[in-house]
Amino acid sequence: MKKIVLYICTMIMASCSLIEVHQKESEVAAKSWAEAFFSFDLARANQLTVEESRPWLHFMASNITDEDLDFANSEDASTSAHIDDVTELPGDTMCLIKLVVDNAFVADSIGSRAHLVDEYHTTVTVVKRHGHWMVRMAGLPRNEMQNRD
Repeated sequence: MKKIVLYICTMIMASCSLIEVHQKESEVAAKSWAEAFFSFDLARANQLTVEESRPWLHFMASNITDEDLDFANSEDASTSAHIDDVTELPGDTMCLIKLVVDNAFVADSIGSRAHLVDEYHTTVTVVKRHGHWMVRMAGLPRNEMQNRD
């Protein structure tokens, strides 16, 4: 009987550690993607994006000017992201990750210059493809931060 209880406890602990690894890998992918995307390093963001979402990156790149890149490269502030919340979706290959990106460079309208946003809140969908976690985009990220008006 003790062996059965020990076996069950071992299996529960092993499954919990797998869930933790699963979450950490998806979180690292989301964080790395956000830091690349919001610093206009779209080549690196492209590597962390599923194939069918890459047209969104191409669209973004087509709206970033040399002036925007010069502005992003001249700023002393570095872009960093941290995880605010993770929602696991059914199965073990998709989750929604809420991120807070500090010092995000944003080009949010065609024809206007990029600007620096101190704190950008967004949610990304992260999926597991061929053993790797990648971001799936259904559009360009939106700032979900509530106005304080």
